[in-house]
Formats: sequence, C-alpha cells, structure tokens
Amino acid sequence: MNVFIFDNKIIAPNKCGTRFLKKIFKNYEETNHYEIPNLENCFLIIRNPFEHFKTSLYTEILGLIENNKNLDKNFTLSYNTIKKYFDITLDRHKFNNGHFSSDLYRKLYFYKVKNNCNVVELIDLSDLIKKLGFEYKYQKEDYDFSNKNYKQKDEFYEEIKTNFTAEIERIENWIKIEMIYFNNLKQNNINNFKII
Repeated sequence: MNVFIFDNKIIAPNKCGTRFLKKIFKNYEETNHYEIPNLENCFLIIRNPFEHFKTSLYTEILGLIENNKNLDKNFTLSYNTIKKYFDITLDRHKFNNGHFSSDLYRKLYFYKVKNNCNVVELIDLSDLIKKLGFEYKYQKEDYDFSNKNYKQKDEFYEEIKTNFTAEIERIENWIKIEMIYFNNLKQNNINNFKII
C-alpha cells in the first residue's frame, strides 16, 4: 500500500490526509507500508481502518468510473467490473491495493514499537499542521465528490456490500483484527499489548 513521507517528519498512508499534506509540503517521497524508513520523532497519521477501507473502495471504484467510458456516474457498474476489481485486489490472504491493505495497522503498530513517533488521528491533522507552524486551512469541499453527482460513500458501500457480501464480509473480518492494532496505536498502548 502507498505511504508518503513528508519532510522526513510525517508518515501518512494513502487516504490519511495525503492530498492535504501535498498542498503544504513540497518535499515528500512515496514508499509502501512494508518499507517505511526508520524516522525518530516523526508523526504517524492514522484513521479508523473500517473508514479507511470504505474510502479506499470508493476511491478505487471511482477511479474505474473516471477511466472507463462504459460506466456512468450513478455507479451502475456491471457485476463483472466490480468482480474483476475484487479478483485483482483480493487474494487468498489479504486485501491490498494502493489505497488500503489488510495488514497496514499491524505494520504501523510494529513500526511504532521500533521507532519513537507520535500517533495522530486524521481528524487531528489540521491541529498538527498548525502546531508545526503552518497556516493552511482544511476545506472539506476540496475532498468531497458530491459535487460530481456521485453517490455518497456510505450509500455506495452498502450497495457494494449487498452485491458482494462474501467479499466484503471477508475483508470486514480482517478489519476487526486491524482495529485491535489501530486502537492500541491510538491509545499509545505499546508495552501492554498482547499479540493475538
């Protein structure tokens, strides 16, 4: 999964404020969640894994719509198109694409164990930017696709879940495990966490 490192101080996976951060920092590099370099006193941006997945799925399918003239903006996607998407991104053991991975928060947890970094939830990213001395206001409409007449993310997710129940349930089961790692990261519970 794609992860960005901004100014060697902020680590942000895709769907964790990266578009916002790219407007502020000109110095950034892209890597994946398996190859994050060791950085001390950095900030690790996280978001709820379930929300992360829903946003990722929305972005990925939205990309299909934007890039495929046979699809329309009402998400009337053919079964075969979405099935192909799941076939490509869902293998025997994990879900992994540029925007989400089923083991991201496990990897970030162990990164935090090895490195002295501060965990920041996505909802607090604007506060962090201000604390770092930047004056850049978050504008929600810059990141909202409703102005393109797309279905809202939650409505879209429920539609996909209805038509691809087995695939979504499988991913949701992985996300339950990721939630354990996320909650321990969020609470900075590194030493007392028992590996499951």
